[in-house]
Amino acid sequence: MFERARKGLRQQLGTQMMSVATVALALFCMAGALLVLENAGAMVRRWGAPVKVTVFLAEGATVDQVDSLRRALAALPEVEEARYVSAAEARQSLSAGGDRTVATAPVELFPATIELRLVPSAVSAERVASVALRVRRIPMVSEVETYRGFTERLRGLLVGGRAAAGVIALGVLLCVFAVVSNTVRMSLAARLREIEVLRLVGATRSYIRGPFLIEGAMLGGAGRSWR
Repeated sequence: MFERARKGLRQQLGTQMMSVATVALALFCMAGALLVLENAGAMVRRWGAPVKVTVFLAEGATVDQVDSLRRALAALPEVEEARYVSAAEARQSLSAGGDRTVATAPVELFPATIELRLVPSAVSAERVASVALRVRRIPMVSEVETYRGFTERLRGLLVGGRAAAGVIALGVLLCVFAVVSNTVRMSLAARLREIEVLRLVGATRSYIRGPFLIEGAMLGGAGRSWR
């Protein structure tokens, strides 16, 4: 059977090579789409609970109160570093891109914050939510930003992308099946006389079909290896 399958591949080498190239291209496109989705998933998992939390300070807090709060936040087991960012520093950071409107705006428009960088072991949705809940209860804190909204939107896009990738993968598999099956049918039509002779001499169906099944498997394997 293997010898007959190899002979059939040699007889229609051009058609077989075109089929192999089509299968390889289809599998390459599917692998590229899956790779992009996998990398996006890894990014979402890495950013699912941010390593940074911004604590917005209420107006009227004195320097001593802010320093005491910063030291108290730095002492939390989930916090690796707590850095105070004044209103003037916030304005300077936002105007770094050359926006003169922001650079000349009154400093009172910019909130003073304490930037928290979390330890790697605390980077989980539950731990971040726990830290934010405790910090919000402090009177000098007006708001706590954990950047979860961006992550949720990104996760929603990823779910939609995975569904689209599933449809693409199904379409690619159907295309590969159609290409291989049509190639086998063409090979079958080209050797119709040989099949009739084999039937006349009493060959079984498995003996006749075997080489064509092997040809299809060889085409699919060659396309996957080429890809």
